[in-house]
Amino acid sequence: MPKLLDHLRTAAPNVRIDVSYPSELTGHLLESGEVDLAIGFLAQLEAGYFHQSLFKDRFVCIINRQHPRLRRSKITLEQFQSESHLIVATQGTGHFVVEQTLERLGIRRKMGLRIPNFLGVVSTIASTEYLAIVPERFARIIANSNPIKVVELPFDVPSYRVMQHWHERYAKDPAVTWMRNTISTLFRE
Repeated sequence: MPKLLDHLRTAAPNVRIDVSYPSELTGHLLESGEVDLAIGFLAQLEAGYFHQSLFKDRFVCIINRQHPRLRRSKITLEQFQSESHLIVATQGTGHFVVEQTLERLGIRRKMGLRIPNFLGVVSTIASTEYLAIVPERFARIIANSNPIKVVELPFDVPSYRVMQHWHERYAKDPAVTWMRNTISTLFRE
């Protein structure tokens, strides 16, 4: 987000950005024009929506750097299951891939705290012994300036593509087209 905001400050200083979390209503909001673009892994958007791939990501685990029991850069499945977890219960996002993988593999998590979005992740992980499963790009960014360590999950979760999505009704809207092109230029691999 800072990369985009820095660019907009000079390229389009009067542009207003209103960020909201993806949800089960995202498709409706795109169709109605209340939301211009949705960015993320939103598998539920199908017919009537355009999609552009930006980059590939995967899930990792984050923990407090000073976690008393998890000192190594890797955790075992036994450690993963015995520790308490911060669970981010997002709706309408790709986090369902994590839940499906855990269910398919029969892996159980001991829930310590469930939150509805990523807002409380940094402060909670930095001040507790919880583990959390988050996207790797997010994990690397927050680990740079917080007492958080990124560790590999002890099982494989499929990687996914982060995409920008828009409704066909607004595909030729000049402002939406400009924003899509800007985001593509800044973030596309």
